[in-house]
Amino acid sequence: MGYNFDFASALTPQAIGLLVSGAQTTISLSLAAILLGTLVGLLLGFLATVGAPTFAPLRRTMATAPASATPLDLVLQALRIVTLAVIDIVRAIPLLLMVLLCYYAFPILFPSFDRTNVFVPCLVAFALNLGAFTGELVRAGVMALPPGSALAARSLGLSPSQTWTHIVLPQIVRDILPAQVVLFITIVKMSTLASAVSLYEILHSGNAVIQQTYRPLEIYVAIGLFFVIVIVPFAMLARRLETVSVFRRRAL
Repeated sequence: MGYNFDFASALTPQAIGLLVSGAQTTISLSLAAILLGTLVGLLLGFLATVGAPTFAPLRRTMATAPASATPLDLVLQALRIVTLAVIDIVRAIPLLLMVLLCYYAFPILFPSFDRTNVFVPCLVAFALNLGAFTGELVRAGVMALPPGSALAARSLGLSPSQTWTHIVLPQIVRDILPAQVVLFITIVKMSTLASAVSLYEILHSGNAVIQQTYRPLEIYVAIGLFFVIVIVPFAMLARRLETVSVFRRRAL
């Protein structure tokens, strides 16, 4: 039995208005999660390397194998272990479960929190998920760097924070950029999971339209085109950034 697509009856002005509103929420949630999650990831990556036994660009002494651990070294190692545990635990929790945990935990942890505000719990869940994966990328990128660049920077008198900002971070940006873009794209696509807690993102809005028009295929095709329009140019921009000279590693 054939099926006749009828986008005219499915995409009425009212339906388009609902989809546009949902698309705006999807974009807002995705951008906010990408920004906040990236910052969280950089912080976690920072903390995951401060007490590394082989390469710690933020440790005041750059000895790769200190004869005796100082109290500061012990504190940094403990902080690193706790950070690695947090990264592994958050990465192990499915994103949908994280959304549900944040949705039900917020009113308990913050009694004055508005229960009707589902945007904030979703944002926290997505930011934590992205932050954990970004933190692991940053940690792996830092640990893969040859220690010579950081040693040279420290020999020139750069502080640990200056070494991280001006030497370490610029070198790992290009290495982790492709994987980081994949994480960004995943966050945009997984924003549809917010519909599980009735956030009116584009999928939830599309389901509301389907209940009115009874044309699911047309609506889901329209939603799919929205994600293609948003994600494909983003992926092409990322490939372009890989060739920009500022992201090329310079040997020291």
